[in-house]
Amino acid sequence: ISATLEAARLGVHVIQEKPLAAHLDDAQRLVDADLPAGVKVGISFQNRYNVSSVELRRLLDSGELGEIHGAYASVVWTRTADYYRAKPWRASQEHAGGGLLINQAIHTLDLVQWMLGEVTGVDGRVAAHKFADVTEVEDTAEILFTHASGVQTSFYGTLTAPQNRPVELELDCENAYVTVRDGLTVAWKDGRVDQFEERRAASGGRVYWGVSHELFIRDFYARVDDPEPFWIGPAEAMPALRMLKQTYQSSALAGSAGPGAATLD
Repeated sequence: ISATLEAARLGVHVIQEKPLAAHLDDAQRLVDADLPAGVKVGISFQNRYNVSSVELRRLLDSGELGEIHGAYASVVWTRTADYYRAKPWRASQEHAGGGLLINQAIHTLDLVQWMLGEVTGVDGRVAAHKFADVTEVEDTAEILFTHASGVQTSFYGTLTAPQNRPVELELDCENAYVTVRDGLTVAWKDGRVDQFEERRAASGGRVYWGVSHELFIRDFYARVDDPEPFWIGPAEAMPALRMLKQTYQSSALAGSAGPGAATLD
């Protein structure tokens, strides 16, 4: 946050990786910062540029899917103890701000609130099932998010699986059942099935990174001269961070005083 603020206050446009910050108070400093006119700060939630994300958002905005009855999302990946030992900050609540949710699943949390709207309630639990001996942050989470519309999203995430699975987002809608899983499948109630494949590109990186970083960066540069802030700026990146921090609060409440539901004020 300090580096981003310093650069932006000097008039330098900034692309910052997620998360917005490790802690909410630092994130709020960036959201509230009085920056020079025209300076852009973009937070890299590049999965919004995925074909599946763009097409699903288009369908939601058009109203074609009808009323949404509920949603499900998952991030089921694998890590090892050496992953935490190699970079000890990953295992530190103070330095990382959390585990699975803030480091791996935050992109999916962002898509959940971007697609389904503001999250007003969180009831979740986190745990270190596999790596408790090497980390103080969670490797597993299960959460029920309640959106302002009343729709609920059931989320499950873990880093304890034997292999990385595709990230999933499913919407049960009035007119179709929609599945994001390495692409988008829309199974319409009238029997039609529409499929949208993700872009493919040769890469030396992890396959689940996708290719949308490039699109995000190109879009940022294309909008540098626009008068308005970049569309995925600090304020837009805040909801996902608040969702996961409320999950930690909910889990702590459940462990100490029974029901753990937390409300986003």
